[in-house]
Amino acid sequence: MMIRMYEHSQLFTGDLEHKAFEVPDLSEQNDVNLNLKSQPRLIGFGGEHAVYEFTKRGQDDMYSDVVMKVNRHQIWLAIRSTYEHIRSGVDPITWDDQVRKQRILFRKLRAFFEPYEFLSTKFFVYPLPINQNLIEWACEDKMIDDESYLDVVLELNKGLPPESSEMSSFLDTRISVPIMIQKRYTPHVDDISIHLPYVSAVMLQPQIVSNLFTKAVTDPTYSLRDLQHFYESTGIPTTVINRFCAEMQDEKKSIPARDFFERIIKSCIETGFIMDFVGRGNIIMRNGERGYHGMLVDAFHGTYEAMLNNWGDFMHTLDQVGLEKKDDTISSLLGVMNVMQFILVINAIAGTLDIDPDMRIQVEPSRATAALVEETNIFFEN
Repeated sequence: MMIRMYEHSQLFTGDLEHKAFEVPDLSEQNDVNLNLKSQPRLIGFGGEHAVYEFTKRGQDDMYSDVVMKVNRHQIWLAIRSTYEHIRSGVDPITWDDQVRKQRILFRKLRAFFEPYEFLSTKFFVYPLPINQNLIEWACEDKMIDDESYLDVVLELNKGLPPESSEMSSFLDTRISVPIMIQKRYTPHVDDISIHLPYVSAVMLQPQIVSNLFTKAVTDPTYSLRDLQHFYESTGIPTTVINRFCAEMQDEKKSIPARDFFERIIKSCIETGFIMDFVGRGNIIMRNGERGYHGMLVDAFHGTYEAMLNNWGDFMHTLDQVGLEKKDDTISSLLGVMNVMQFILVINAIAGTLDIDPDMRIQVEPSRATAALVEETNIFFEN
């Protein structure tokens, strides 16, 4: 069966006519588990996703309109679960409920935006082939400090004959993982990608980062110029900020941009979900006849957790447990880092575009202080 999804035919021109594009050989649209007649082919790794494209069975040409994305952390969870199942018979992890949750949350987020402001996306569970490159990519993250993860890599590196190692059956199997089937995004040379590196991971005097975050959540004059000054003080280029600020000087160009970012703020306040302003190309601005319009290319965090709502819990965990390398602490640390980065960027954009200060994201700075930043830096160094 061929499922049809819809994407804006002429992005950012004001033309609301849509055209259909085809997602290759999908099972029933409402089915959680996906069976593909077309075979996905790994084409690269991003910060959070392994990306695949499709081939038609028996043919070499690609389905150029769509890609398949698999979240890095969920790949690891599936690898660990499958490996433990092979070694000890433990029931493998299942993802059906997670995928249903993703579908519901995506619909909630999508309600705040126009169809042409995000990429059409479908969520499924899929039996993904694994190989050594995929495993090694997933374990590069320094956040991973689980012996069972390391066991997998050590087994791979032993070089044991296939007939004498459990790794033979492991590499021949498939791991069930949540996937996204998504419209392929084709960048334009004039697009502005709104991406900025994590402030909390910059090796700087921690008190400066703490003061910056406090200003972001308390001072209505806070803007991209504050972020620019911070990055320049660390030697990080500020080309993105310079270009965005220059283009927003034109009132006509800034009106649709202001509306777009107001809706990002509203969606995050009402749902608790935050956008990812770190990855290149996740959120882009494109100039059209009516000014700069935004597009959420890959803006949603892969776990679809309401991180903004969990700020207090994150802070409490770090206060009580500290930055020991435990799963709950790592999760809280990542949550704090992601929420801090989102607030630092979105409130800076809001200040630059003169969005009402009452609309901006506000949280209690609490332990998003010099101590947190200092410990974060130590954690990343170890």
